Amino acid sequence: MLPDAVFRQTTLDYLAEHSLADAAEVIEAPLRPVRVDMTDWLWYDTVFLNSLPPVDLLIVDGPPATVQSGARYPALPLLFDRLREGALILIDDCGRSQDAAVVRRWLNEFDLAVVRTAATEKGAAVLRKTADKG
Repeated sequence: MLPDAVFRQTTLDYLAEHSLADAAEVIEAPLRPVRVDMTDWLWYDTVFLNSLPPVDLLIVDGPPATVQSGARYPALPLLFDRLREGALILIDDCGRSQDAAVVRRWLNEFDLAVVRTAATEKGAAVLRKTADKG
């Protein structure tokens, strides 16, 4: 597994290569314990959430499945309120059973629509926030 700093720099390099460096903010956040829906998870440090602007595109490509079963689930409980209505959520690896289960759970718990699925190496899905649950 590559250190977080390596993933961050690789992402910054790709953004620069495609002239998108000014269009995204890449945050390096180590895994920390977080409690969501009465369950303990290892997920990215949430200290940055208070300063996070409204999000139009959320890419969920971690934590790795080796961290714990369903490791990507906390992304939406923790970030859904930060997403603008109509925001897109891209989840990678959802051809794997753990991540497919995460997507099904998100679809049951949040106002989302499936925009597209893609038969990439491990599967991918694009979801759209349709409205705030209230």
